[in-house]
Amino acid sequence: MFKLRKKIHSEDFLAKYPASFKSAYAIFVVVMSAGSLVWGVFCIILGLHKISILPFGYLAFSLLGLIVFFSGRGFAFIRFFQVLFSLTFPYALQWLLGGYTASGMVSLWSFLTLIVLITFYEARYNILWLPLFIVCMVVGIGLDHYYPQPVPSMLNKPHIHKMLLIANASLVGSMLFFIGRHFISLNRQHKKINETLEYQKGELLQKHEEILAYNEEINQQNEEILAINDELGRQKEEMAAKNKEIALKNEAMTTINDALEQQRSELRKKTNNVRSSINYAKRIQRAILPRLSWIQEHFPESFVFFKPRDIVSGDFYWFSVVRLEENLEITTSFRPPPLPEKIIISAIDCTGHGVPGAFMSMVGNQLLHEIVNTNQITSPEEILRELHLKIRFSLNQEENENNDGMDMSLCVIDKQARTLEFAGAKNPLIYIQGDKLTEVKGDKMPIGGKKRSRDKKPKARTYTKHIVKLNEPTWFYIFTDGFQDQFGGKHDRKFMKKRFKELLLKIKDRPPNVQKNMLSQTIGGWMDGRHQIDDMLIMGFKIDDHILPRQAT
Repeated sequence: MFKLRKKIHSEDFLAKYPASFKSAYAIFVVVMSAGSLVWGVFCIILGLHKISILPFGYLAFSLLGLIVFFSGRGFAFIRFFQVLFSLTFPYALQWLLGGYTASGMVSLWSFLTLIVLITFYEARYNILWLPLFIVCMVVGIGLDHYYPQPVPSMLNKPHIHKMLLIANASLVGSMLFFIGRHFISLNRQHKKINETLEYQKGELLQKHEEILAYNEEINQQNEEILAINDELGRQKEEMAAKNKEIALKNEAMTTINDALEQQRSELRKKTNNVRSSINYAKRIQRAILPRLSWIQEHFPESFVFFKPRDIVSGDFYWFSVVRLEENLEITTSFRPPPLPEKIIISAIDCTGHGVPGAFMSMVGNQLLHEIVNTNQITSPEEILRELHLKIRFSLNQEENENNDGMDMSLCVIDKQARTLEFAGAKNPLIYIQGDKLTEVKGDKMPIGGKKRSRDKKPKARTYTKHIVKLNEPTWFYIFTDGFQDQFGGKHDRKFMKKRFKELLLKIKDRPPNVQKNMLSQTIGGWMDGRHQIDDMLIMGFKIDDHILPRQAT
């Protein structure tokens, strides 16, 4: 007894038991506890309160044993009594319930204990429990024969006997099945481990042979290294002679590098001068663009989204207000009536980017001023036709191979007539009334350049005028192709006109500055750090009754 207590209270004694012992023991206690709980409840239902003390007592001991087990102390002691009670408890309960038949052979649980204990008991000890099992079985048979107990009335029915027998046999059989599977799984694992060890042993032998061969190779290499050292000594002498030659060449290279550094310095100065010139050109180009405040005097709800690709841009916008004196009517009033006026607004995309495009924008700006403000041509299709002819004349395109020009959208607003006239050279007009978006396409001919024709003499270009009635509040958008042609997104594709139209429908009800910011944020997110491929220009303006004169009644 002293030795047993000393073993129970030894530190970390659970560490010497395999993990399979511990898991099997825990499962065994849980299953037996569940069985005792079922039989305890069953006895309470039958009114066998005194008999129920036996399964409930076993349940309490099992739970106490689990607590001790998980605390890591007294495992051997509690395991001994757990097995002892598990072998004797079923026979005692069977005898109290009236024997084998009445209880449905509760003693099967004792048989289950005998089988299961081999999973958590050492091989040299588990055989010692077999005599106890045989003694319990003989004593149980003797008690049932010589000292039978009265059978409770609820258990005196054949179908109850069969049901209890089936329940006990099913539970015990299921437990045995899973134990068998557990041992088969362990056996397979052991086989795999043995195969792995054999394989690793073969690999080690092979590596040992490789090491021996490697040692021989190293010895051979050592001999080669000695020969190489002799060769290196000879080459060292040659290198000394070459170093003298290299030193002379380095002096020459230093002289060349000084000359190159001087040239780089001059190149940087020239580059800075060119950059300064381009920045100055940017200021000039921005100076000729119409002020947004001037545009908003006539269209309070308007914005300009302008994002050049380079310092200077090939895109530009143009705005003018023309008062037509020739249409003035004579009245008897002391004050003459206000001069009728037309508002011209245009978004233009010149050939090329950067400096070449900026030169074209200066030419286009000057020619538009001459056509509209000086010559007072205010019909959009006539403006485009005149601009085309003047571009061809200014660039002498009849005589040389120059094919530069521009694409543009141009609108003429007549507030008195409550109309907007549009003509386009390849670029469209989009307007939104309510939730309806309408696109008015421009003609497929640019401004300037040569139209390919089989005839030696090119035909005169004509452009189409479109008229939009201003009968309801309308947002108008004119733009170049840089925004919708920008690559980006997840698949690195163009933004495309369809997505651009959806964006305009989404922002149409927002204030102008919000619309501009949403356009900027959208294209910034679409590009996601990618290079901008073209200049971007979008102009939006709203026309409603607040800026139109009242209609005569």
